Amino acid sequence: MTNSEKFLEAWLQLTTIINNERLSSDLPYNESMICNILFHVARVRNGKKITATDLCQMMQMKKSQMNRTLVNLEKKGMITRTKSEKDRRFIYIDLNHDNMEVYEKQHEKILKQIDYMSEKYGEDKMLELMYMLKEFTLVAQEVLENG
Repeated sequence: MTNSEKFLEAWLQLTTIINNERLSSDLPYNESMICNILFHVARVRNGKKITATDLCQMMQMKKSQMNRTLVNLEKKGMITRTKSEKDRRFIYIDLNHDNMEVYEKQHEKILKQIDYMSEKYGEDKMLELMYMLKEFTLVAQEVLENG
């Protein structure tokens, strides 16, 4: 087995565990990701609102799938959509902070699991892994964008 095959096998095992319901059973994966983006990214965008198109780009998701996911989040009362006053074509997506219990509960549960993994694996190794994953993500993004 080549190193590339070994890496692919390890990567698939890791992503299978992460996407597994045991890690995020309260909300589907895409809904969790959107809430996470809206919660964290919106704070650092200097007040710039996020649209469905922005979310599609960030998550590399098709518009139809994004719309279905946003409809589900809206039905759950977790997000709101607001038309721009300047340009009615733009619809901004915001978290409904009054109805975030499900997301917050799941987020806290995941953080506790990561803390436990860090204790088992070692904090120094965990930090090293985090930096390596960030670097690898940048390289992977470059390779995939440039073909």
